[in-house]
Amino acid sequence: MTNSKKIFFNSYQQAFDSFDSNAIANHYCHPCLISDVDGLKSYENRTQLKTKFKTNCETMKSLGYSGSEYLIRQSHAITEQDFLIDIAWRVLLAKEPYDFRSFYVCKKSEDTIKIAHAVVYQGDFQSDDF
Repeated sequence: MTNSKKIFFNSYQQAFDSFDSNAIANHYCHPCLISDVDGLKSYENRTQLKTKFKTNCETMKSLGYSGSEYLIRQSHAITEQDFLIDIAWRVLLAKEPYDFRSFYVCKKSEDTIKIAHAVVYQGDFQSDDF
């Protein structure tokens, strides 16, 4: 696993842990696609992403969100600039942890990584099941 991917997803995790919708949105390309509990949606600009993630952060706060951890399960090159990465997430909520998985299609330039497409799906944090 390249160090740049770890640095990028550490920053992404910190943005969520800080409830910083602006910082979360900065991790995405424009336009981008996100498939999650809200369905498959296209976000054409940063303002739309900030609105989405502001709502997500408000929901997380109301559930007693206190942090997260992640595990990079797999990463595959698509092209020299694009890669697919599979991450298991555990979010710490007031009642109990909540586990889920995400596939991200990311675009890498010389010094930046951005998420072009995120697919959030059910899955355990430690399990190897797909």
